[in-house]
Amino acid sequence: LKLVSLERQHPALIDPDSPTQRIGAKSTGFGKVKHEDKRMLSLDNMKTAEDVINYLGHEEVVLEPKIDGASLKLFYRKGRLVQAVTRGNGMEGDDVTANARTIMTVPLVLTEPVNINVVGEVYMTFTTFNDLNARLEEEGSELLANPRNAAAGTLKLKDPKEVAARSIRFVAYGSTTEFPQMRTQSQLTDWLEILGFQSVYMLPVTRSCQSLSDCFLIENKTQLAQRIKAADISRGFLDLPTDGLVFKLNDFVKQRDLGEGTKYPKYACAFKFPP
Repeated sequence: LKLVSLERQHPALIDPDSPTQRIGAKSTGFGKVKHEDKRMLSLDNMKTAEDVINYLGHEEVVLEPKIDGASLKLFYRKGRLVQAVTRGNGMEGDDVTANARTIMTVPLVLTEPVNINVVGEVYMTFTTFNDLNARLEEEGSELLANPRNAAAGTLKLKDPKEVAARSIRFVAYGSTTEFPQMRTQSQLTDWLEILGFQSVYMLPVTRSCQSLSDCFLIENKTQLAQRIKAADISRGFLDLPTDGLVFKLNDFVKQRDLGEGTKYPKYACAFKFPP
């Protein structure tokens, strides 16, 4: 309230990234938007370390947790958020810009005035999910099934104020915009952090643990299996749902050379843990 009062008295002091600028009017619907820059594909699922090696080879890869949430693409022009679109069917998704603006880990203004399309995942922590269900139970409302459905459903609520109250989060893991100076996925991740995003190295945890995300050279099946086992242990300390791991070639040139198939990118795959 003090901030609102101050901005009313001194309009020139209003910053585009101010918390007061995040929540807008209720939505009357979600328009469809085509992913004209690049399709948002799902990943092919691997069941063993050998499957991962057969798919990607003995290459340097980036390892990330496969967050169980809702995919989202953010469009920035001159460093300012102009649109947010869900994955939808991969070819087109829903415009959820008003709701995305309420997510505190979605920067409204980047630290650099760049044009960039950022892809990532909207998720709800276990802590927030449990608190939300406790509130719904007190209200006599129907409880939510799991954090994944809660995050996806929250993103499609018509009242941005309710979206803000549910405290969903966004983690950035890539971009559909190509930058010649960016040669690896690791470099891109570092830059996304500099721009103001939460990266896969900054996920909330329930206790101190080694970061699950990493970059390494796949040497052999035994080494990779050990990496997968260690990651499975570490993800148990994340305060958010995951259902597997994501492996991506670190080198962008190799990513472009392999390209994309009709359903899945050939330079990345998922390792799914048993339910």
